[in-house]
Amino acid sequence: MEHIFYMRLNNDVCSAQVTEVENLFQTQYHVLFGDGYQNIFFTDVESGAWIEEDLGETDLAVSFGKRIFQVDGPQEISGKSLTWCRAAYARQLMCFGFHTYRKQGKNYFEIYADNRKFLFTLVYVKKKWTVLQADGKPGSLRHGQVALYIAIFRGLADHL
Repeated sequence: MEHIFYMRLNNDVCSAQVTEVENLFQTQYHVLFGDGYQNIFFTDVESGAWIEEDLGETDLAVSFGKRIFQVDGPQEISGKSLTWCRAAYARQLMCFGFHTYRKQGKNYFEIYADNRKFLFTLVYVKKKWTVLQADGKPGSLRHGQVALYIAIFRGLADHL
């Protein structure tokens, strides 16, 4: 879904070209403003607060959230409770949140970056791991970060 609308920012009115980012786990939009500035805006799955990628809960994110509410209506707030982890593994410090659940005999691990943006879901069934991307399509296990997350969750996967 794509929109063009106007927002009042700092007593100025600016245009915004808004494109929804396909994501089954979190509401996300790519926004290109009339002055050339662009960023990804998404909702925190725990609180529903609007976040500007890499900048956090900015005034611009709040303004965007109010405006998209007027255009698209209320956004669903999942109210998921994330467990936050700070782990040193393979000489790398990893800070992330995750939400786990079981469904149809499979263990799911939704992984969120420390900025609260959805990254991917790890699925564990019968001692085998798979990755689901934000659009629900299979992803690659070959990505180095994915292997680190699997190593962290390996011990937990059999006990859910």
